[in-house]
Parts: sequence; structure tokens; C-alpha cells
Amino acid sequence: ENNIAGVIIQIPGSKLTEAVNVVAQAYMESVPLLLISSIRSHKDVGRARVGEFRTNDDLSNIFSPITKVRERVISIEEITITIEKAYKDALSNRPRPTYVEISEDLFKAKAYPLSTSGQKPEKKSPDKNTVSKVVELLLNSKTPVIIAGYGVVLSESESTLIELAELLDIPVITTFKAKGVIPADHKLF
Repeated sequence: ENNIAGVIIQIPGSKLTEAVNVVAQAYMESVPLLLISSIRSHKDVGRARVGEFRTNDDLSNIFSPITKVRERVISIEEITITIEKAYKDALSNRPRPTYVEISEDLFKAKAYPLSTSGQKPEKKSPDKNTVSKVVELLLNSKTPVIIAGYGVVLSESESTLIELAELLDIPVITTFKAKGVIPADHKLF
């Protein structure tokens, strides 16, 4: 199981916008990514420096549509827990980028090492009611087709897909990123 997310540590202000394309691409491709940047100290908010946004929310709002989770750290005690949670969230269920902002004054604060909690990414399974409805729809369809996407790869469900297709005798097509989840010479491909 691949439980590794990419990490970008970017300087704050307008330079952070250079990461937008990378984060957006990761979002569209379901790539786990943790973006970390510093933000202005709360006592300095409203006093814009050259190359910086007026408020910390300006930056956070840029990443809102292309990240799964956005967290802001304003106390030294929160850093380990927040980064660990954001990393886990990037990998959990459908992988997507997460964004953590750390107040710049915390980089000068005295910190003590903490051990990580060892949280594992969450993987959700569909509930039985949803599965029953899908099976019923497939069985009652005149010409069903299974469109297999990248979720099959992420959930490592290639054999389950083939088993389902063969059990119900339903042809399978794949999206570009799911190419190879069913052999090209399979009778239902």
C-alpha cells in the first residue's frame, strides 16, 4: 500500500501562488499532496509588506477549491497534530492535496519534540444499501457497461472489478488513468 504523499514547503505571500498549478493538477489527478506555508503573525495582519496579500484569508481562499483540507496553526502545540492530520487527510479515501498555514512567529518559538500518533489513512467502503442498489441497477439494465476509473487503482480493486464483470457478464471500459486495471485481451474489455 502506498501511503506516501508529496510535500511542498513554499514561502508565503505572492510566491505561494506559484504552487497553484501544481496543487490544482494534483487535485484533478487525485494525487496526495501536503502544501505547507508560513503566514503572517496575527499581530501583523493588515500591515501588508511588498509582495504579500493583505490578509491571511486571501491566500487560504485561493487554495479553497483545490484542496481537501485547509488548516491554520497559530500555537506551537498544534503543529505536530495539525501536520499529521493534514498528511493523513491527503491520503485518506480519495487522495487530494491539503494545505497547512503556520504562523511565522512560531518558527522562532521554543518547541519540544512530540511523538506522532501513527494515524493511518482512512479508506471508506460503500455501505451495503448502496451496493445493493447498484447491483439491482446493473441486473435490470438492458446494456450495462462498467466505466472503471482511477478509483479502482487507488483502492487496489482490480481483481474485484474483473470478478464483478465476469459474474454479471458486463463489458468494461476504462478511463485513461485506469488503463491496465483489466487486461487488454480480456473478453469483457
